[in-house]
Amino acid sequence: MPVAITFRFLTGRFHATPWDRNPNEGVPEWPPAPWRILRAVVAAAYRADGDPDEATLARIVGALSSAPVYRLPLATASHTRAYLPQYEVGDPALVFDSFVAVGDGAGDPQAELTVDWSNAVIAREDVAALERWLAVLTYLGRAESWVEARMSGHSRNRRTATPIDPADGTAHRVRLMAASAVGPDAGASGLLDALRTETGSLYKRKLAVPEHSLFMDYAFSEPPFDRPAPRRSVARVFAGPTIVRFALGGRVLPRLTDAVNIGDRVRSALMSRSRDVDGAPHTVFSGKSQDGRPLAGEGHAHVLPLDEDRDGRIDHIVMWAPAGFDRRAMAAIARFDWLWGHDGFDLRIGFAGEGRADDDLESFGMHRSRSVSHALGCSKRWRSRTPFILPRHPKWRRGALVDGPVAQLHRECQRLGLPSVVSTTALASTDAPNAVRWSRFALRRSSGGGSRGADVGYGFAIEFAEPVHGPIALGYGARHGLGQFETAH
Repeated sequence: MPVAITFRFLTGRFHATPWDRNPNEGVPEWPPAPWRILRAVVAAAYRADGDPDEATLARIVGALSSAPVYRLPLATASHTRAYLPQYEVGDPALVFDSFVAVGDGAGDPQAELTVDWSNAVIAREDVAALERWLAVLTYLGRAESWVEARMSGHSRNRRTATPIDPADGTAHRVRLMAASAVGPDAGASGLLDALRTETGSLYKRKLAVPEHSLFMDYAFSEPPFDRPAPRRSVARVFAGPTIVRFALGGRVLPRLTDAVNIGDRVRSALMSRSRDVDGAPHTVFSGKSQDGRPLAGEGHAHVLPLDEDRDGRIDHIVMWAPAGFDRRAMAAIARFDWLWGHDGFDLRIGFAGEGRADDDLESFGMHRSRSVSHALGCSKRWRSRTPFILPRHPKWRRGALVDGPVAQLHRECQRLGLPSVVSTTALASTDAPNAVRWSRFALRRSSGGGSRGADVGYGFAIEFAEPVHGPIALGYGARHGLGQFETAH
């Protein structure tokens, strides 16, 4: 069947430099080169399957080696300038960061780019593999160019970019790196090897361009870029996500028992990256207004460290802000690429998806993870994943316990507007296979305040009168990794 892939640019920007241009020339790539798209598909295949079937990957790459036609949305070329300090005072280096404002960044939040291989044919048994890979393709170009990709057969865009002969005198044209067309079978393995080749190895072999690649001229049906849309129209239509997911990497991943410490460090990192010209951090990360007063309600961000493979170590982080992350917050999130660690074990941070808490998890690539689907699922039954810390000290009156753990748990649920609690059962530890007693967890934030009782952690299995949509985090430190619950089945 014919193939068309649609890309939606989640941050309203596409960052990439053409293969034959220097970044400081200030010329952004547009549209994304066929070679770049093929490399992204190959990378997504390894991310989705771990060890994808070589024959299937070669067939799909071969089928997509023909020249596609682009159906283009509204876009605007732009750039930022930064002066980087050098060794000598007063001798800064000017650096351009060119990008294409597209979709929401160009005033059309519904805009999408469609790449159409109408002359290519892909076997039906390979369609499921390609769809699975596209579901985990999170960026195209530089890492901050977040995208959603899917197979699609329809586009509302009237602008096109089509391949032409180099001798064609068309005025509006661009040169893009493409693959040498090999078809789905013959030569596809060689092309696949070339797509997997790292740039460093090309330098060592003194190759200016990868093997099985070529430059191809494309003509635009209309000028590719428009004038920037008024800023107010963009701000008015932007609806930010409420859920953002990160993947952690590093030599040593932190233990789940350190969830509150990781939550504190993530919050501090994003406060630092979100400071405005006056040095004030974004309120969604600080939890305080511009005058330093604590924000009312639950609008600011919760950091939920997750152990998705259930090995006892934190490998992902979900950030949840019920009121949503605006443009300034998303810009800070885009710059969040590392987190300092103890004893030199820093953590690499990779963007792994975004969406809204009331969406289907599949809409932002989180449906395959057991841990994420349990943290963001919908159920009547929930159980503790990290310890619940009492917001207040229990009291004894006339020999009876007043305002004990169960009572405080019920009050926290009521404060958040959750349905009434039908039953509550105490738990001694996290769920199997790595059952950890609550006393093994860090139970206090390393910095910051917050009302709390004693250094004692509790766990509960809760049943509500009605299904509840996650995430659920209750008690002291709930915004920093403590008090997390997950669906129980």
